[in-house]
Amino acid sequence: MLDENNFAINKPEFHECLYIIDNELHKRRSRWRLNSIAWMYYDDVSQKIRVHIFNKWDQWDNKRPLRPWINTIITNQMTNLIRNNYS
Repeated sequence: MLDENNFAINKPEFHECLYIIDNELHKRRSRWRLNSIAWMYYDDVSQKIRVHIFNKWDQWDNKRPLRPWINTIITNQMTNLIRNNYS
């Protein structure tokens, strides 16, 4: 496991931070309103978010904390999923 205090020195690879991403996804699972898009399962939604984070990994500035960046992406992706399925 990586020490998050050293992220400002060396930017970790995506797979090295997957445990942090999964932890943040799991913490927010109970607050998601997935019943509004009932045909989507938690695993499907979390996988879409992981792929999105992977695609944006190069945009993360490792001098800034990782968790707030991940949580912003999670919130925005959930909003996008709900909006795209209701419009």
